[in-house]
Amino acid sequence: MKNRTTLLALLSALALAAATGCGSGDDGPEGGVSSLALRMEPAPQGVDSACAQESGSCNCPNGAYARLTLVARASDGSEVAVDPSSVSWSSSDSASVEVIADGASADVGGLRDWFDANGSEPTASVTASYAGRQASMPVTVVINASGDWNALLDNGFSYLLSLQQSGRTIVDTGTGYSGRVAGDALTLAVSGINVNARFTSRTQVSGTYASTSGGLHGTLTCTKQ
Repeated sequence: MKNRTTLLALLSALALAAATGCGSGDDGPEGGVSSLALRMEPAPQGVDSACAQESGSCNCPNGAYARLTLVARASDGSEVAVDPSSVSWSSSDSASVEVIADGASADVGGLRDWFDANGSEPTASVTASYAGRQASMPVTVVINASGDWNALLDNGFSYLLSLQQSGRTIVDTGTGYSGRVAGDALTLAVSGINVNARFTSRTQVSGTYASTSGGLHGTLTCTKQ
């Protein structure tokens, strides 16, 4: 009878342990994590070029950096505290996209662009691993067009462009007009003139211009100062 009582007590203890999750690790810093995501922090104010998120991916001008933070959530959607010492970071192409790990965050930067990759934009997947799960974000390195450019039109007129770049978007700080960089192509609308050009090098752009009214058009060359 004593043995039967002891066995029942043991089975009851084991059942209680299973029900309460004893020894499962859920009480630790990584417990209760149902999903992971990467959040891009806002770029510092006043920088000439910065990375930007678009359609779930990060576009980084060559030489620019972004700050990514790992966010962990429980099954109910609430945010779970992350143990920084248990997070690991990686880049699928470390030659093109650098990852500088800093616990639960990392600085991600572009190292190679169109000209280094023989006519294509380098793309890498940045991944954070934690609590047996992973979160990734594609990072594409685009040509960095930020800086001062001298635009020389075929009619002899020249114009100074002071460009700031966020992801693929470029803005002329003198007028506020904007454009875009995609591959080796640059488009820009400045003071009623549309520019469609291509990078022949990182410091040279050649293409055409045309006024929105249709009265002015021709070719131009932009040289980075």
